Amino acid sequence: MRSKVKPIFIGALLLATATSSQARLSLLGVEQLAQDQSAQAWQDAWDARANAQTETQPTPSAKRINPVHIPEGQSKIPIEEALRQQMNCLSSARSAPQLAALTKHMPSSQADVTLAQLADASSLTKTGLPLVSQYEELTRACDSAVFSALNEKAPAIVSILKLERSQEQDAWVGLIQRKFNWGGFNQRLKAIYADGEAKLVAEKERILLAEEQAVEAAALASAQFEQAERQARALAQQQSEQRARQATQDAYMARMAAASEAAAKAAACANARAKYQDDRDHLSGDGALAALTAVLTGIEGASSIHKACN
Repeated sequence: MRSKVKPIFIGALLLATATSSQARLSLLGVEQLAQDQSAQAWQDAWDARANAQTETQPTPSAKRINPVHIPEGQSKIPIEEALRQQMNCLSSARSAPQLAALTKHMPSSQADVTLAQLADASSLTKTGLPLVSQYEELTRACDSAVFSALNEKAPAIVSILKLERSQEQDAWVGLIQRKFNWGGFNQRLKAIYADGEAKLVAEKERILLAEEQAVEAAALASAQFEQAERQARALAQQQSEQRARQATQDAYMARMAAASEAAAKAAACANARAKYQDDRDHLSGDGALAALTAVLTGIEGASSIHKACN
């Protein structure tokens, strides 16, 4: 009976020893796995930080788009040039030789009316009546040129000129109908031109002010856009840093969790081995029952070690 139990006991001891060796190898594997997981987590955190920094850097080839569009205002140079050309055209019409009998009673320009012309008591004659139509034809050509030049750029100025021309036609009608003489006609022209000039000056000042305000508004909008762009870049940088810090923290927590798990597994394995050794040390007695007890103890201990260390 003793000879049959002894091989069984030896086999149990060999199995327990093999299991213990396998447990030690398993423990080393767990520790290596924990280290690998920690290293991978740190690598992931580093990659996340690098990617976050890359996102905040502007692309070299990208062009900054400025959404502010500065409208083209009505420049005072084209307006002044058109008005100057109109004045020259009207002066040429008044100085036309074929109209001398008519225009000798009129000022050479809107600003050159004389006292004698304002006090002229003569009236329009029948010979001068056909010349009025010729004069009107010439002045209408002057008006058409300035109206075409300024109709889109400065419609308000065109409206002022049209009103001035309408009032001048009313004065011509009164002269033709002999409601007043040349002096009265020139007085009305002087008042019409003075009122029109005041309106033109006010409108040109309004246009100039609108241009200045448009430039200031465009500059302000551009500054606001640049400020918003800087704030957006700063916010993107802040978010990138926050993501990088979170990735680093996550990697650290993963490493700590892996290390804690490995330590717990190692402790459990060590406790199983210690319990197995303690059970062996407390075996006593002789005979078949003691041998069977030793075998069962060895099998149980080997099973516990295998479970704890794998």
